[in-house]
Amino acid sequence: PPSIPMILYAVAAGTSIEQMFVASTHDYLLFFTDHGQCYWLRVYNVPEGSRTAKGRSVRNLVRIDAEDRVRAVLAIKKEDFRDDAFLETHFVLMATKRGLVKKSALAAFKRPLVTGIIAIDIVDGDQLLEAKLTDGDTEVLLGSSGGRAIRFHESDVRSMGRKSRGVRGMKLRARLQVDSAVSWERDGAQVLTMPEDGYGKRSPGE
Repeated sequence: PPSIPMILYAVAAGTSIEQMFVASTHDYLLFFTDHGQCYWLRVYNVPEGSRTAKGRSVRNLVRIDAEDRVRAVLAIKKEDFRDDAFLETHFVLMATKRGLVKKSALAAFKRPLVTGIIAIDIVDGDQLLEAKLTDGDTEVLLGSSGGRAIRFHESDVRSMGRKSRGVRGMKLRARLQVDSAVSWERDGAQVLTMPEDGYGKRSPGE
């Protein structure tokens, strides 16, 4: 059947939209959970719904543990997932709440099992916060609950195997945690910061 563009929504506990993106029915979805697992799904296996439909829980589509929660979704084009050069030159960059970062080649995720595979080794008391697809030449910004941030180039993080824990990306003070992780590929980017009280601030990314 032909590949059909679709709009997909990632909703947190049925309350708010956390992520919205466009993918074709033949594309692949990678789901990353807070326990560091990765699950694989084709877009055409996601039931199509009307504009007002609630949608279906991802737990009905992949075998996610009851205590696990999806933290990030990456959409990968079918032709990219079958291109060895693309798989070796693109990476999944991950960040945890305790300030660890990890980069693994996308090739390591091209054959996940139905029951999931390990994307990052998560220790007790930590959680996967975010996973981003990068091309090896992106800037990374981690922001903490104390209002501090650190920026670095992803080349500062060497590529690692799936079962490794990562390296420290940000040193945190007591009782603080990383709350956000963003990446961008171009100069001149700006960062919009939105704290819980609703105030916003826009700052140069450089």
